[in-house]
Amino acid sequence: MKYFRRLVAIFFSLIVIVSLVPVQPAQAASPKTFIKKYSKSVKEVSDKHNLYGSVMMAQAGLESSWGKSALSKKSAQLFRY
Repeated sequence: MKYFRRLVAIFFSLIVIVSLVPVQPAQAASPKTFIKKYSKSVKEVSDKHNLYGSVMMAQAGLESSWGKSALSKKSAQLFRY
C-alpha cells in the first residue's frame, strides 16, 4: 500500500508539472536548454511532494525528445510521444 501511494503521488506530480508548463510549444535546442526551461516547475513539484525531480525531468526529456517531438511542439505535451 505504501508503494501504491508513492506511485499515485508521482502520477499526480507529473500531471501538475504538465499543467505548470506554459501553453507555448516545448521546443528546446538541447537537453541543457530543456532542463533550464523546466527546472523551476519540476523543482516546485518535487519539493512539494518529496519526489526526485531529476527522474521527472529525465522522463519528460526522453518522452518528448528534449522538446523536439511532434506532440511536444504542437501542444506542449511532454509525457507522450
